[in-house]
Amino acid sequence: MSEIKVSTIKNEELKFIAGIHMESFKGYMNAMLGKRYVRNFIAWFIDQPQCISIKAELDGSIAGYLVGAPIGYEPSMNSALMSSNLLALLTHPRVILHPSFRYAIWAKLRLLVGLNAIKNEIRNPEGKGISLVGIGVAPENSRKGVGDALIREFELLATKLGFNFMRLSVYRHNNIALNFYKKNGWLELQTTKNVIYLFKPLIQP
Repeated sequence: MSEIKVSTIKNEELKFIAGIHMESFKGYMNAMLGKRYVRNFIAWFIDQPQCISIKAELDGSIAGYLVGAPIGYEPSMNSALMSSNLLALLTHPRVILHPSFRYAIWAKLRLLVGLNAIKNEIRNPEGKGISLVGIGVAPENSRKGVGDALIREFELLATKLGFNFMRLSVYRHNNIALNFYKKNGWLELQTTKNVIYLFKPLIQP
């Protein structure tokens, strides 16, 4: 079995990683905003000191990536990516037909006026939390342990950064993702109409 190496994403790798994101999330709204938007989205995590941005390499090629940020990151990211969002909407107008578009706009407007993006606030565990915002594996490298390697490294880095728990969200219909996270020790935290929130405690030394 080939060795999987996990390391920090470099700026010069953004174009390739954006391609993996586009393949992994084909049909999802943020992928429909185009590769330039996705590059800027991933680049934001690289530039933030408390964020995590890692890639997995298999046989010398990038096979997947993961990005995470402290819970509450959304206002800062949305502000930084505002111009990218607007440009992406102008160049990819079909995205407004996506079923999630109305909800995304509503959530961003709530953040702009200082409200939580989610109407019913999530009941987080005690302590400092980090959100696993995105993880993608190139389709040709699925079922090779790439996702597991990325999750393990994310957990190690989050612990080193002093976080007490990790959190993520999954669409309720995405049974493959739900089973993957539960296999890696994640527990159900809260369920909304469309999304299940999962978390995993971290033990600080």
